[in-house]
Amino acid sequence: MSKITTFLFFILVSNGLSQDVLYQDIIAGGVTVGGVSTGLAVNYVNAEIIVDLTNSDSISKAFLIYYSAVDFPFDTLNFNGDGYIASQNIAISSFEIPFSNGEVDIIKTNYIDVTPSVNITQSNYPLSIKNLNFEIISSFMLYIVYHKAGNLLSSATLMINNQDLSSNCNYNFADINHYDTNSALALSLHTDILWDTVTDGTFVKVNGSYLGLIGGSDINNSAFIGGGVLGSYNYFDGLLFGLSDDTSDSLMSGTDALADIKNYFSDGQISLNLATQTSNNIYNNYISFSLAYSTPCQPQNVTISPDTTICPNTFLQLSATGGTSTGTLPAYEWLPQKDLSCYNCPNPIFLGDSSQLYTIRIRSSDSCSVVRPVMIHVRTKPKTVLFTQNSTFCADSTGIVNWQTVGANTYAIDNGAFQSSGLFNELTGGAHLLTVKDVFGCTHDTTVFVVSTQTVNAILSVTPTSGSAPLEVQISNQSTNATDFSWSVNSVLQPNASDGFVAYSAGVYNIELIAWQNDPTCADTAFQTITVSETGFYILGSSLVATSSNTQNTFLVFTNGTPIIDIALYDAQGRLLKKKENVQLSAGSNAIWSNNDLVDIAAEMVFYKINWQ
Repeated sequence: MSKITTFLFFILVSNGLSQDVLYQDIIAGGVTVGGVSTGLAVNYVNAEIIVDLTNSDSISKAFLIYYSAVDFPFDTLNFNGDGYIASQNIAISSFEIPFSNGEVDIIKTNYIDVTPSVNITQSNYPLSIKNLNFEIISSFMLYIVYHKAGNLLSSATLMINNQDLSSNCNYNFADINHYDTNSALALSLHTDILWDTVTDGTFVKVNGSYLGLIGGSDINNSAFIGGGVLGSYNYFDGLLFGLSDDTSDSLMSGTDALADIKNYFSDGQISLNLATQTSNNIYNNYISFSLAYSTPCQPQNVTISPDTTICPNTFLQLSATGGTSTGTLPAYEWLPQKDLSCYNCPNPIFLGDSSQLYTIRIRSSDSCSVVRPVMIHVRTKPKTVLFTQNSTFCADSTGIVNWQTVGANTYAIDNGAFQSSGLFNELTGGAHLLTVKDVFGCTHDTTVFVVSTQTVNAILSVTPTSGSAPLEVQISNQSTNATDFSWSVNSVLQPNASDGFVAYSAGVYNIELIAWQNDPTCADTAFQTITVSETGFYILGSSLVATSSNTQNTFLVFTNGTPIIDIALYDAQGRLLKKKENVQLSAGSNAIWSNNDLVDIAAEMVFYKINWQ
């Protein structure tokens, strides 16, 4: 029998988290698929997945695909007696389901590599998951690629949906390996929450040809109506065999979501249309799709980096081998194109702060390719369950911080030693660096500011707050709970005892009072601003106290200019007592006669006369 080959293209039009082809292989052997869903019942206690491995002699790869509708905590998923982590933190794709009431469900799809838990002598695989908060974790599909010596070469492709769902979804398939058109071409749909074929089914078309209306629950779905359908099958040697309630014919109907679509294949293209039975009811979940067919492509000897867990912002060297460039197509193609040093190279460097699934397409010289997933888990900051802090009195060390997170983590403060508890006391006021270290050794920092409280209250009263020069300003210190003070006017320190000053020139005067109780690091500050305006020219002389008072004053002349003056002192009868001429004054206070110059003045009342030029 002659062989006819052609290219097969599959592009999944999407806008989700990641690319679409999760895994692709060329193998002497086949593919088997099975699954189970309880829909909204989320009760996976004694669930079981059935596949067919009777034609296998070794397992190449096994994936468990499932989804969740909301966030859920780290739970243990038990598959065939082995425990695995099930969490949205390791999601590989994302899509939205909008509702007519405006609500939107965000669906996240996960995969787990369960190859170590699968063996060729077993076809029934028990599954259970402890779902603590009863969120939707559903529609499990087991996808297995196996070897069989002497079998025809099969091309196996697994694709993940990340297109936001609507009542009418279109998927165009491309960039898949050569297809031997003499063999069966298996298309399997992986869905959930298709209630029936009365009002809530999905119409399926391939390349415009109608395959049928699917809906309801597979017979292996337990205790729930409307759990959705999955195309279970076994493919090898160019032959397709339906499992469970799926048939290997060219149609889909009810809970049969498997079809041999070779009769609809045209010009190397496959377009898939999924339309809900009722246009406004779009809560029909499409999780993944798989293709299996015979191919003239040859197996490729490739290697890739293993799935890895790293700390945030850590450089990670990835690697792939076995590729050959074909024409303008690169030997290696990493997707998505983010957080990598290169995308068409075998050994890019990853640097990112969030988990990411990459797929690497590795091409061979015959224009065929394989696709492998590489999951990089970037450790996230442990979830905080308790965070409290208390203030401290100023200059004391009585602050307390208590930080507790999920998991067996350790804690440190201000780069000190790590301890098992996140409780820290005897803290001073100010900023402190808190660090939590998880079991992988990854550290995550948080800065907390411990507030310093104090009882000192600096209060400053100034009168007046404006006027013309010269302006006499009265200052009143009304501070409470303070033992010490510091004054300044325009940043010039003043005596603590000062209760005022005279502003002789125009300008803005900033008065500052700093008050504290014993420790100047715990100070409170009060500010006041006065505005002094310019006035006309003035010259003022000071007063004198008579000799009979047993004191004498220095005689001063105040001016806002620099005149040259003649000045004379007179007694009450007008007799001249003292005189000076041609005295050059400076702006401000000028001493004319000192105490010693005035000891001979015995008059009870003294007058002065100033002439200036």
